[in-house]
Amino acid sequence: MRANILIPVDFQGDHFELAKLDHLFSQVPGKRFTGFFLSDFVEPVKNGHAAGERLEWQHEINTLARQSNLDFQFMIPSKEDFAVVHQSRFADLALLGPVNGSAKRWPKNGMVDFFSQLACPVMLVHEAEKPFQDILVYLDYDVNSLVALKAFLAFFGERARSRNLTILASSPDDEPGIFFEKCLVQFLQKEFRSVGVVPINDKQREAQLLEFAIKMDHPLIIMGTAGKELLKMTALSDRVLENKIALLYAN
Repeated sequence: MRANILIPVDFQGDHFELAKLDHLFSQVPGKRFTGFFLSDFVEPVKNGHAAGERLEWQHEINTLARQSNLDFQFMIPSKEDFAVVHQSRFADLALLGPVNGSAKRWPKNGMVDFFSQLACPVMLVHEAEKPFQDILVYLDYDVNSLVALKAFLAFFGERARSRNLTILASSPDDEPGIFFEKCLVQFLQKEFRSVGVVPINDKQREAQLLEFAIKMDHPLIIMGTAGKELLKMTALSDRVLENKIALLYAN
């Protein structure tokens, strides 16, 4: 089955570059991109595109896709406001980025609320050439963190095998948590060259997570539902953007 990737084409403003997306997922055979306009679902940003400009933009993107032999389609228009939410059940990933500063133009809470409703994992990237180097798994014993991790491996597993991976984990206080952590470490040791575990305490875990990530080389944080809560905290989400920290989370 081919991977289906949701793309908000207006997230990058006037700098949407299909070639960068093709490069980012060059290792994924038979991929399909499904585009939609984020401004249809989140409070429109300033200098939004009028209907005529939008049609022209859609035509331009479709032309580029054909020239590059990429499977790209726009979401079928619907009177239902959240058609994209329902169609996300048939997607494997929703991609935000590459970020070029445009993220700050969007109402952050509205944008996070919208992506929190999707039925597929969400990935925020800052660069297409080097989207991540060091990988950080935030283990809060939420099963969705494993969903996010599997989604990452499905798209980037071969590319990431030689990377360093670190698990940040609070010490579990029950037997199921201990067993889950043990199984996760064993699973990752088969997938990555280097796997380390760093304990953290339960207080201000998000702040500790970012402090650790900032010291890494082109970091990518993989996490469960805590990812959207992280983005909702203005002070923390600003640090994610300012330090170009990539993020992949599962709803």
